[in-house]
Amino acid sequence: MMSVDERASSRELKQDCRFYVQEEQRLSMIEYKNVGRKKAEDDVYNEKLAQGNIYEQKGEDKITGIIN
Repeated sequence: MMSVDERASSRELKQDCRFYVQEEQRLSMIEYKNVGRKKAEDDVYNEKLAQGNIYEQKGEDKITGIIN
């Protein structure tokens, strides 16, 4: 049979373990959100880059049309 001190120590250990598991889950979720945010930022950047290239191409087409 466990003594009172052993039970208290066991309880504290379980609480510590739960805390570390919860903290690890929280950090994993933050990392997951950051990865999603980074992907969204990259998608927006790529879309703006594509729009800029289209705008630039239209400008070149207008200049070429004027010259010809």
